[in-house]
Amino acid sequence: MSRQKRRTEQAIRWDQEKAEQDKRSFPFSDMRSEPVGFAGGSRRTYTGALQELKRVDSMETVKIVELSGGTDVDVGSLVALNDKRVYERKGGLLECWVPAEVQGESSVYFAGIDWKRVPSRNELAYLFDAFFAKYKREVLMLMGERINPTKQGGKWVYFVPPQVGTGGSVKWSTSSEEVAEFHSVARWIGTIHVHPGKSYSPSGTDVDEWADPLSAGVHLIFGRSGGFGVFGAMGGKTFPLASGSIVGTKRTPVE
Repeated sequence: MSRQKRRTEQAIRWDQEKAEQDKRSFPFSDMRSEPVGFAGGSRRTYTGALQELKRVDSMETVKIVELSGGTDVDVGSLVALNDKRVYERKGGLLECWVPAEVQGESSVYFAGIDWKRVPSRNELAYLFDAFFAKYKREVLMLMGERINPTKQGGKWVYFVPPQVGTGGSVKWSTSSEEVAEFHSVARWIGTIHVHPGKSYSPSGTDVDEWADPLSAGVHLIFGRSGGFGVFGAMGGKTFPLASGSIVGTKRTPVE
């Protein structure tokens, strides 16, 4: 089988998985059907929300929901809280308790993050100098954890997608083949972009874009003065994870 054919088949599977994930993660009433260029076709856009960091230990009494047979969800992966909502545990880079069904006001509860699976501040500082600081407009790149790291390739994958940026926004898109190529070599982490001023708080556009289930992960925003914020995105919610500055940080070159 040719490499191009494998990429195409990967892209088709990715689109099918995306459609199924859309159905499971959000009711259609919470979506807007505006077509945009991504993954080689149109997709739904989402309305997200910014929330404070809410930790699992702040949850009230938890009751394990006993599940009947014939389900593909592990017993104990769902919990019911005193707010009478059902939550599902989502693991991976981020571990959170996410509402099983999004209805009205709801929250995502943060359990933890594996910081070893996120690029170091030293490497991010190098990227700021080598790429982000060279543009007066907003620019963006995707970051992933390399599936098979090598000394030559490094542990991380950075990809700059086709994009159009202004002083206050950046629009980007990828083809299905590019998405398939990215996922063939890396596990998704999130995005990095720079704002035009000193602020590194996420905009409404950022929050809406990260509400897409396929964008769930860890996202970083730089301010022009070197300040940065790291944000988690899951279950339609964006929440702060860390903040700081790269001023005075030793730079680690990216291969």
